[in-house]
Amino acid sequence: MSMNPDPFSPLPSRCYKAALTVFLVLMLAFPASGLCAWYVVPSAEIPLRTGQGMEYRIIELVPDGTKVELLEEGDKWVRIRTPKGNEGWILRRYLSDQTPLRDVVASLRVQRDKLQKKAAGLSDELSRAQKELDRCRSRLSGCTGERNQVQLQYEELRRDAADVLQIKQALEQTTDELNVVRQELAAAREENARLKNDERIKWFMAGGGILLVGWCIGLVMGRGRRRRSTLL
Repeated sequence: MSMNPDPFSPLPSRCYKAALTVFLVLMLAFPASGLCAWYVVPSAEIPLRTGQGMEYRIIELVPDGTKVELLEEGDKWVRIRTPKGNEGWILRRYLSDQTPLRDVVASLRVQRDKLQKKAAGLSDELSRAQKELDRCRSRLSGCTGERNQVQLQYEELRRDAADVLQIKQALEQTTDELNVVRQELAAAREENARLKNDERIKWFMAGGGILLVGWCIGLVMGRGRRRRSTLL
């Protein structure tokens, strides 16, 4: 199929070639699905005629970029059906299987709008995720502070436990020493009681000895008196 531009087209040849290049790139990037669609190439309005020739009557003026249905192909002319339902012939050079630039731009704009909405949604999700991350970091900071406080309390409790063990050991040692002192005190009390008993026995014996000596002295003195009275 010849793709030469119309010499009477309002677009310059370079612009037309650039447009075709853009169309080709876009078609490669966004391939059409299903049956290949045909479009009237960029121009003013293309006459749709009843036959293959300029002498045939014009049925409809088809605006450029109009999507049409290809019915029959000739050498220079092709028979098409327009969206209005009219069937006729149009020069082949005015027909192309490339999507019009305005349709491609419109499609790209639609895709752009969708991507912008998706980007906005992702931005909102990112913002919410950032806020959630900040809350998690704040909670993590609080948990870290609590952990440090618990660690300090644990260290303090461990030191207190060590002090308690030392106090317990000292108490046990003091208890042992107290038991020894109690035993010594009990022994001293027993010794004191024994000494007191010995002292009492000594005093009792001393008293008894004194009484015995006195009795002996009295007895001797009584005998001496009786002897004196006998001599008188």
